[in-house]
Amino acid sequence: MPRTPASNQAQYKYNREHLKRIPLDVRKDHYEQIAAAAAAAGEPVNTYIKKAIDMRMKAERKPTGKMLPLTYYVTFGKGDSSDIFDWEVELTDEEYEKAERAALRGRIDWMDDALKDALDRAEAEILEKVKAELEEAGDEWSDGYDLVVHYDAEFFGE
Repeated sequence: MPRTPASNQAQYKYNREHLKRIPLDVRKDHYEQIAAAAAAAGEPVNTYIKKAIDMRMKAERKPTGKMLPLTYYVTFGKGDSSDIFDWEVELTDEEYEKAERAALRGRIDWMDDALKDALDRAEAEILEKVKAELEEAGDEWSDGYDLVVHYDAEFFGE
């Protein structure tokens, strides 16, 4: 369906209000390397560059909230499991306060509810990392695998 002048105008207005262009000049040979890497990742060059920027910003970001230490491991179906690894997730003030109140009341199940968003974030990040490591090793995540993430309630004074 062809675009109408009104839909074009609406798109231009949205772009003006919500987007910022960033000019990026690279040598042609460097662009070819970037394009090849993006193609290998199955992504357009623009998406590849945006993800690279996001990864760097995330790696360099200084946490402002409290960091909840976690441990995780992967099970592989027939009772086999990986080593146990450490991880940290940053808690918002609200998540921390809710979990701390639950811990003071001795309600671990309430803590799980209070920390659900933080644990979901951490699990998604860990799963992405594990999948990348498996892919690098020539394997892939399968139905027989399971990710197990734990936090220590003593962090909240339990």
